Amino acid sequence: MSKKHIPIGLTELEWETIIEGLNLKNATVNDYRKVINLLHRFKNGTYRIQTISKEQADTYFSYLDERQQNDELSINTVHRYQATLRSIGTFMETKPDIWPNYKNPFSRLVRNETRARTRYSKETFANPSVVATLLNNLDKLDPQDQIIIGFMANLGMTPTQIQNLQVSCFDRRVRNPELPLTGEFDTGTFLEYTNRHYRLSPYRTGGYPVRYVKRSPNRTITWKYLGTFEFSEDYKNQLVDFYRNIGVSKDTRKFFMTQRHLEFNYRAMHHMIMLACKEAGIDSKDVTPYQLSLYGLIRSYLIDTSRRKKETIEATLALETNDARKAELNRQLTTLNAIYEKLAETAPIIGYWQDRFPIPLEIQVKAIRKQMGVNFLLEAVGIDPNEVPYFI
Repeated sequence: MSKKHIPIGLTELEWETIIEGLNLKNATVNDYRKVINLLHRFKNGTYRIQTISKEQADTYFSYLDERQQNDELSINTVHRYQATLRSIGTFMETKPDIWPNYKNPFSRLVRNETRARTRYSKETFANPSVVATLLNNLDKLDPQDQIIIGFMANLGMTPTQIQNLQVSCFDRRVRNPELPLTGEFDTGTFLEYTNRHYRLSPYRTGGYPVRYVKRSPNRTITWKYLGTFEFSEDYKNQLVDFYRNIGVSKDTRKFFMTQRHLEFNYRAMHHMIMLACKEAGIDSKDVTPYQLSLYGLIRSYLIDTSRRKKETIEATLALETNDARKAELNRQLTTLNAIYEKLAETAPIIGYWQDRFPIPLEIQVKAIRKQMGVNFLLEAVGIDPNEVPYFI
């Protein structure tokens, strides 16, 4: 390992132990290295993660909070820096052979413990007509680029999720290839505020597709949600054409690779989307990977909501006898059908989430709706709210 890649103040053994022990991905390694280097540079190198005291840790956290208050750092960045140091300190406590008598000085420093919600504005999102133009010109791209953009624009996958996607995430029954192709995707994490043991959580006992991540000092449990997405027959065929053994092979290799057989990281994705925009005849700066993911998040939510509520309303309507109530239900059904049809006009619907819409994604959509309003969810995917007579 090159010395320039080792954080200031750490030995090669210490850094390798942290990387391997926390099972860090490449992007995360870079972030952790940066956070440790920033700590070391504070007070001219007198604050080192191996020797920093509780009082010094508190001073450094106060310094980060002050930078946030002065608009030098965003509140999310400050949270990430502080959470990273807590995570490293917690791990170092478990390795007394390397760090004897080490006690995590960053634990239970309660400031900025909860990540602030992202602040959204119209500028955060891409123009839906531009995204529609991009999606209508996907046939000009190679198969891998088509699928990557399709996953982002239909499932709301983030660049990190695209990068970490493995061949083993997909499943098709080997004995019956005619069965649907599904993908089990890490859709992010969410918090549960509770005093109970994680084994007694309703998310655990209720059969939710979750994995326990950790419990924080502020009595929150972090859960990872693994959503299962079932692909349509047409899109399944497109995926099989791209990767013949999809759903059969349990290979842990990355599903998407660059032409140089490297991970499809953010830089590669950003470059690919710029070229795709050029092929579609639109400005390469009009759509970023993050904006495309947000578009897909809202589109996926509206498709899922429309589909599930249509099923509920149709079942209720079959039993309803009150004329006024039936008229109201029919009005709602008309709206949901209109939304579904307009979304299908923009781009083919490639499938749907099984069981329920993933909780972390739902939380994010609700945050957007709370800040921007219900009508904005429609506007963000190119639907005029005035053309929709009613929206739940």
